[in-house]
Amino acid sequence: MGDGAKLLSIADSKSSLKELWAGLGRIMSGSLHPFAACGSTAVCAAVDFVSREVVVANIGDSRALLIRDGKAVALSEDHKPENPGERSRIRAAGGQVVKMGPCHRVDGNLNLSRALGDFNLKANADLPPEKQKVIAFPDLTRTPFKGGPQELLLVGCDGLFERCSNQDIADIVWPRLKSGMALTRIGTELLHACCARSCRGRPIEEGTDNETVILVQLPAASDGSGDLADANSPTVSSVSGFFAGNRVRVHGLESEEGQRLNGLEGLVEGPSTSPGRLSVRVSDGEPCKSIKPENLVKLTEVSGEKDTIS
Repeated sequence: MGDGAKLLSIADSKSSLKELWAGLGRIMSGSLHPFAACGSTAVCAAVDFVSREVVVANIGDSRALLIRDGKAVALSEDHKPENPGERSRIRAAGGQVVKMGPCHRVDGNLNLSRALGDFNLKANADLPPEKQKVIAFPDLTRTPFKGGPQELLLVGCDGLFERCSNQDIADIVWPRLKSGMALTRIGTELLHACCARSCRGRPIEEGTDNETVILVQLPAASDGSGDLADANSPTVSSVSGFFAGNRVRVHGLESEEGQRLNGLEGLVEGPSTSPGRLSVRVSDGEPCKSIKPENLVKLTEVSGEKDTIS
């Protein structure tokens, strides 16, 4: 983030996210007739480093959650037709909620009550957009975060949760994170764990929907206590110009152990617990190394670690 960049307050972030989904709903108008029955869920997480809160907007059943010391903390709630508030709006708009197998569906069709697209379920000209059977207006939550090694932010599409609960996901992710596994590899193994097993080329259980996951390691507060910290503090944003997510090469270490690291490339995961040092992962499955900035050469310009696996 550059010196001139503006940090949004929580109030600004919530307003911006709400306007984003409403704007997408207007842009994706019903004039796209061939795709009037197509749609998508959406979830978005904005991290406010000033208030140290995660602001989440969601429509549908994609989810965001914090994994805190191995426990799942939900940051969003699925929008399903059988939810009392959603059911009331659907019926008031002239629709029906029909149970078909394990799912409740709007007019026997869509098993979501909020989505982008699906214009055939938003076609009542006598009603405003927010009162249609299916709407594109998000719910928003704000949740304090601690950051550091005891917490991870996860954002995933609905396919990830078809056969796994939030806590099931946390139980898969947490031991891998504590073992020192890189986020990219954790994401890959998580996706495989959430996929259905197959027999003779056919699935034999739930887990056949598409899956996408984003894992984000959030920075700890500057004093390590979890208290609110200044977002411009070097410990929160960077150490000597290095940011979490920078790809680096190790050089100039003189100790016997350090010399074995010279020439290796790794990923900066954030400030080390030792003052003035960086936590650098140079190998999957191994603990991060605490290295001084002068012993690192920056290979990439990335302002935050974020691994996306599809």
